[in-house]
Amino acid sequence: MAPERGRPSEGFVKPGEPEMPDSEKFSVYAHAYVGLLTDISEHTRTNYTRFIDNHMIPWFGELSVSDRGSRLTRDHISQWPQG
Repeated sequence: MAPERGRPSEGFVKPGEPEMPDSEKFSVYAHAYVGLLTDISEHTRTNYTRFIDNHMIPWFGELSVSDRGSRLTRDHISQWPQG
């Protein structure tokens, strides 16, 4: 089956490869990163979280930030419709 038009193709899970932990998914990683930021107001933290939820997770949410599974790549970033 061909990848959706405009969406990068995703990799394959190798036989015997352990399931990707949630902590390696972009959605979990991005929220954890915002939670660790210091010297920002709660208003800014809320805005960052809202932006991630509304604009980034729909596109990158299940992709991996590690070398396992369907990895987030430069191609994903370059094809991301920011808007």
